[in-house]
Amino acid sequence: MMLERFLKKFPQDPTFGKLEEAAEKGDLPGIETAAHTLKGIAGNLGLTALYEGCSSLVAAVRAGETQRVPGLWETVRAEYQAAVSAVAQIEW
Repeated sequence: MMLERFLKKFPQDPTFGKLEEAAEKGDLPGIETAAHTLKGIAGNLGLTALYEGCSSLVAAVRAGETQRVPGLWETVRAEYQAAVSAVAQIEW
């Protein structure tokens, strides 16, 4: 019941927007913070692919592997869109 309530709210959570804004600006600390937050949300909701994408993005930023960030960001964006689409298709 609680999971259902939080899944319904997932698309309205502002964290992805913050991550997108940081990625567009090339703001690595902002990317790290927002991706870490989104990773926690995804993990708690069982959104495994999004969780794993965010984990990789956070790890790359922390390791200074800036050349990997754009590709990992695209993976996170795709996984986020897939998660939002899947949530929208659930019949509550």
